[in-house]
Amino acid sequence: MRRIYTYYDGAQSPVRCFFEKANAKIKDKFMFCMKYVKDDKNCFGKPYVKHFSGGKFSRLFEVRIMAIGKMVWVIFYEHNGVITLLYAFYKRTHKDTKDALAASLKILDKISDGEGAVLEKHREELILND
Repeated sequence: MRRIYTYYDGAQSPVRCFFEKANAKIKDKFMFCMKYVKDDKNCFGKPYVKHFSGGKFSRLFEVRIMAIGKMVWVIFYEHNGVITLLYAFYKRTHKDTKDALAASLKILDKISDGEGAVLEKHREELILND
């Protein structure tokens, strides 16, 4: 099983805060997708996960959640079986994705070491109820 963490900025986890405020159906779909991603028998592919191939965002993936007429995207990074959720947002326009990718890359550059691992002080484990 893969381990899933959320980015921690020293005071809070923005992804965790995002989902604490979200609708119950969105939370349920998020938890379903996280269980899918956590299982290392599942590959990172559609319909739940998309890889940003090529260019400066090639280290990033996104989970797509659709519920109650809203689209929620969660940008994450994977390194040696460790997943770090970096950024969550409501997808409304193409610009939203561009902004989220830029913010995610900035976060990742700030919290990872030279080997690509996310430093422990910048992550909180996501506990999934099985």
